[in-house]
Amino acid sequence: MTTTGSGLTRDEERAIEQDCQKVLLSLFHAVDEFDYETAISLFVEDGTWHRLGKPYTGHEALRKELNARSPTQVIRHVATNIIVTVIDADHAESVLYVTTYKHDDGVKHDGAVNIQTPLRLGVVRDRLVRRPEGWRIQEQGLQFVFEFA
Repeated sequence: MTTTGSGLTRDEERAIEQDCQKVLLSLFHAVDEFDYETAISLFVEDGTWHRLGKPYTGHEALRKELNARSPTQVIRHVATNIIVTVIDADHAESVLYVTTYKHDDGVKHDGAVNIQTPLRLGVVRDRLVRRPEGWRIQEQGLQFVFEFA
């Protein structure tokens, strides 16, 4: 069996890459669906989320920030170009692009809403760690690249 720079086989690395991608995509899906407890559970207890220019550390800080979001917004985060780099059996890093689409007129909508453009596009960088319950986010940062007018 050939090992890689991480000391793991390529099949072991692929399994980690897939598990980490699922965590990242699950986070954006949970946030879009207002399933904040699932979103929070994808971070380690002392994890940090750099969100809209501010760091939020720990589950309680994340919960407070997410619960402050508008309940009438329709929002979708489309994550693409996901690259996971396996450091070792318990650590990985990732980078991805996220395009955010948002509508909020203060009214709860059940169907489709009209928007003119995406809100923004950013680069998301993560540090992930393996825990007994699976892979979790230790830290997530976001840098905006495009703001759409």
